[in-house]
Amino acid sequence: MINVPSTQVNVTPAVQRLMLEGINFGPFVASHLRGDWGDINETERTRNIQSLEQGNGHVLSVYHVTSDITIWITTRAGKTIIMLPLA
Repeated sequence: MINVPSTQVNVTPAVQRLMLEGINFGPFVASHLRGDWGDINETERTRNIQSLEQGNGHVLSVYHVTSDITIWITTRAGKTIIMLPLA
């Protein structure tokens, strides 16, 4: 089992607005931290694994929350951030 070490979770202002509208990102963060990285390609999955094995770099997840909302979750140096990708 793969676990992503994280001590802090932050959100961008756009994600915070969605949270205030009632969207729960908790299940996506939980998936990210346990190594279920959502809709990433095989190259990014390999990078995630190498980052964890080497203890450097970052880990990226991509999730489609709704048909209109996609989020990126990234962890670097123990800090996780939830963001919306640029259009």
